[in-house]
Amino acid sequence: MSITKSAILSEVNKRTARAETNIDSQIKAVLLDICLTIPILHSEYTTQTIIGQKEYGLGGIVNLGNILSVDIDGKLLQKISSLEAYKSLIEDNTEADYGEPTTYLIEGQHLYLYPIPDKIYDLNVVVSEIDLDVDDIKLPAKYEECLIEGACFKVYESKGLANRPEAQAHFLIYQRLIGQLEAQHNSNKFVGKTAYRDLG
Repeated sequence: MSITKSAILSEVNKRTARAETNIDSQIKAVLLDICLTIPILHSEYTTQTIIGQKEYGLGGIVNLGNILSVDIDGKLLQKISSLEAYKSLIEDNTEADYGEPTTYLIEGQHLYLYPIPDKIYDLNVVVSEIDLDVDDIKLPAKYEECLIEGACFKVYESKGLANRPEAQAHFLIYQRLIGQLEAQHNSNKFVGKTAYRDLG
């Protein structure tokens, strides 16, 4: 079964008394929250950096658009917006370009780190198991209400209205539903563990 973005949009407009035409970014934000909360909805790819190596292959990751996070030794890295921005950072190739990475760029099938690793670090890439950029979201129906309430809140948030009482009501329901889904997952003895795969 799948949940359609158009059905979510229709329900969000009803519940918020708005006339939004596109809430794809808000739905994607909710999917990211859900995927990071429920272990069976994401995989982790791990490897270690190599001193002086800025580029790492991501051939094992099928849909690079589904990358949820990249971290070094447990610290989240910030995403760089473009290859040009990355190149401008490393064009001098000075000692300042080496250190513990704090940013990353995905380009083609490669992950670029900056600063360039100055020692061996643990590199972890978390990837969603569901496609974040399709119209039919491949999740069971039990996730639909959480997606709708989360999208309602994210719409208010995107308009700078996150503190309004009606926005907070949606936020509280959203948080409760995520908690229930997580508890349901944790109590299910037949659910597998998060898949860990090596990038190298």
